[in-house]
Amino acid sequence: MASVTITGDKRLMRQLASLGGGAQRRIMRPAITKAAKLVVKTARPLVSVDEGLLKKSLGTQINTYKTGAVIARIGARSGFSETDEDGNTRDPKNYAHLVENGTIFQGPQPFLRPAMDSNRGTVKQIINKEVGQRIKKELAKTK
Repeated sequence: MASVTITGDKRLMRQLASLGGGAQRRIMRPAITKAAKLVVKTARPLVSVDEGLLKKSLGTQINTYKTGAVIARIGARSGFSETDEDGNTRDPKNYAHLVENGTIFQGPQPFLRPAMDSNRGTVKQIINKEVGQRIKKELAKTK
């Protein structure tokens, strides 16, 4: 899984938390989701295709924690396994890291890292824009 850490200033995070009523979640979660979807969209064409199972399985999982942190996990999702006629099961979540990083037998064929690296600036812009728009919405609700 690729990751990027975007840390907001502590004052902003305290202000978001002070809005209460789940406002921090309503502000951050959609912003992180939108940015993560861009990375997935960029990563899909970079996946080397054997049967296309890994490419189909790419997606995001968004988690929100009590601390207010919103984390996007980008990579192979569950539920995309296939069983061949010999009874062997292929599950992309079990081998995506081997494709990305390589093995002693096969060189790396990165797809997540280049997608994240090429979109790093855009991801930050998307998050900033979405957070700004959603803060305005939340403040309008309180008036």
